[in-house]
Amino acid sequence: MSTYLLEIGCEEIPARFMPTLLSELKSRTETTLTEEHLTYLSVDTLGTYRRLSLIIKGLAEEQPKRTETITGPPTKIGVDANQNYLPPAIGFAKKMGVELTDLTCIDGYVTVTKNAGGQKTKTLLPDLITSIIKSIPLPIAMQWGRRQETPFVRPVHWIVSLLDQEILPIALYDIDAGRDSQGHRFLSEGKISIKNADHYEQVLETASVIVEPLDRYDRIKQNLPENHDADLLVEVTFLTEYPVVLKGNIDPIYLQLPQDVLIQCMKKHQKYFPLMDDKGALQPAFFVAAENVTESNKHIIIQGNERVLTARLEDTRFFWEEDLKHPLETNLPKLEKVVFQRGLGTLKDKVNRIITLSTYLKTILFPNSNIEVLNRAVELCKADLVSHMVYELPELQGVMGSIYASKQGESQEVCTAIIEHYLPKFSGDILPQTPAGILISIADKLDTIVACFCNGVIPTGSQDPLGIRRALYGVLQIIVYHKLDFDLELVIDKAYTDIAHFFRMDEPAQNALVKILKDQTMLKSRLNDFCLQRIRSLFIEKEISYDTADAILDTPNRNVSELFQKATRLEAYRKANGDTMKPLIETAVRIQRLAQKATTHTVNPTHFVLPIEHTVYEATQTSNSLDSLAKANTLWTQYFDEVLVMDKDPILQQTRLASLAVASTTYSTYLGNAEKISL
Repeated sequence: MSTYLLEIGCEEIPARFMPTLLSELKSRTETTLTEEHLTYLSVDTLGTYRRLSLIIKGLAEEQPKRTETITGPPTKIGVDANQNYLPPAIGFAKKMGVELTDLTCIDGYVTVTKNAGGQKTKTLLPDLITSIIKSIPLPIAMQWGRRQETPFVRPVHWIVSLLDQEILPIALYDIDAGRDSQGHRFLSEGKISIKNADHYEQVLETASVIVEPLDRYDRIKQNLPENHDADLLVEVTFLTEYPVVLKGNIDPIYLQLPQDVLIQCMKKHQKYFPLMDDKGALQPAFFVAAENVTESNKHIIIQGNERVLTARLEDTRFFWEEDLKHPLETNLPKLEKVVFQRGLGTLKDKVNRIITLSTYLKTILFPNSNIEVLNRAVELCKADLVSHMVYELPELQGVMGSIYASKQGESQEVCTAIIEHYLPKFSGDILPQTPAGILISIADKLDTIVACFCNGVIPTGSQDPLGIRRALYGVLQIIVYHKLDFDLELVIDKAYTDIAHFFRMDEPAQNALVKILKDQTMLKSRLNDFCLQRIRSLFIEKEISYDTADAILDTPNRNVSELFQKATRLEAYRKANGDTMKPLIETAVRIQRLAQKATTHTVNPTHFVLPIEHTVYEATQTSNSLDSLAKANTLWTQYFDEVLVMDKDPILQQTRLASLAVASTTYSTYLGNAEKISL
């Protein structure tokens, strides 16, 4: 059993890329080893911003020997009546490198059994590792020098490749692998030699590099207060190789600035951890994870960080004071000079569309809410985007608008709506709670979504540069949480109509967009499919089975709140009534299939011939729950035993089909498309 070590030494990799790179390296290595039948005990990925490392432990010295049966062409084209092999089989044998006598016929196919495996691990690994590294998806692909090879996330400076104590030859990025690595840039002498793959972590630690991310994470965490920012901790973990947490002080004069501003300034620009008391109030101190710390320079590093933060806070105070010199509404004319999207006007145009759409939504959702609050909140909701503070700290959009609005005497309802209209910012974030905040949030997000689809900026695969998925998901979360009763598709159509009046494009682009808008059916179909996918994802995230979601969503209805409540009830019923679900679904499927042949939903009960027809029709009329439908199941069993639906008498046949169509509507109300529910 052997240990393999790979270390790729690079220029600084951005911290935000590291978790994904390490995850991809691990999963692709495990998959490749499994596919190549190479047994191992564990695959671990380690790393810092200067290195990506892979350690495979318990690696077998060779593949196990095995036999493989490979399937070729069907015998009907590969073998004639006299059992002679035809050209397809002859070509298969040639491809497999075997004689015709080695071929056999199994289950209607020409096959060959070959011995496989038995190759030495040290022979296989170089090519496998090379292909794994080249297959890793890169968030940023860089090329350097004169290489024409596959790019990497950052220029590579060294590669370590060891199988136990032996160098395993790998050539990547014009570098031949060896056993020489690099220690900490400031706390070590530089080059270090790895003698044995098993000693990798210990050797690096002697050179002031903690290569295991979890060890760095714990080392930082144990020196921070409990109410630290978890996301920032992960980021800082990959900004250091040998972290030491230091505490610095802030001049109390800066605490006069809004707390959100101070916290964001420390986190965003400096990667500092603010010190908060038990009540969440900011204290005049901060923590920094530095990595070139010694006993002799510790105080100098603290003072240096304090000076840097002071300079940053001075800038922030200047922005704050400059913004307060002018009322927030004086920023509104500036919105006319900021383009929202090409061809879709300025931010001022967007605000006008939000007013129209949110007012439309108000009449549906909150008809008794204060229209003055809504209009004023919409008017000011984007005004802080052109402020000095938000220009410097974009993450404070909405927050600063709310603060500035409060400073100039706007009502609390308006201030709250300004900050709420950006919510939720991510999955699991808090949701807007006030009527104005809810209305503006939905209107703003739907306007952006429809605008992007009109402009052809549609999410594909993992690409979603404008956060359209996140925006729609936020709308859906708001709808479900507040049980908002409206048809999402109708509101999207309203947003689509409003956008058509706000084109600001040069002539060629204008013509291109007009062409897209003319084919409204295509555009709306794509947008509807996009919405349906996100609704389904939300339902599944809320622990609704995929088939329940598919059944309930197989309808033109896009009242998301209503659909979610139906799906929730159906899911709960399925879990509590497993025994009755199968006959209930079977009955529903049979009814729904026959109902498709009906030409009318109008039923004349006087045309019924058998008593059971009256009985099931009345049961259908009075059914108002899944329980009542389940109780009617025995009646439907009797119905299908006694009644010939497709009777030769056309009047009788259409009466019975119409009755089934009415029943199908009832079943669809509670089950959706029953055919999509797994039994």
